[in-house]
Amino acid sequence: MPFLIILRGPPGSGKTEVANYILSKLRIKREDCLLDLDQIKQHEFNENILRVLKQDIIIGEMHYGNGHTTEPRVRIEKFEKKHKILSFVLIVSFEECVKRAVGAFTH
Repeated sequence: MPFLIILRGPPGSGKTEVANYILSKLRIKREDCLLDLDQIKQHEFNENILRVLKQDIIIGEMHYGNGHTTEPRVRIEKFEKKHKILSFVLIVSFEECVKRAVGAFTH
């Protein structure tokens, strides 16, 4: 059974860093299976779903599910029948998120 791994957290919490680490360990190309579950434009989201559904492992990144995203249930239910879903919340302090965000602009 294919997997959908959901990484939830605010900007700067390390979602992409964790996703990249998992993918490197599994030797999977990032562009093949990374999905932005917060993607605002529905047509772009649908195109990306078609791209990743071919994979046995999909990593979805999103806020906690109540931020700028559409209702997360609508996005996730597309996977429920055929995928085992693992969801992780990355807990990072506000200060650390700000430090990471500022650091991204100063490098």
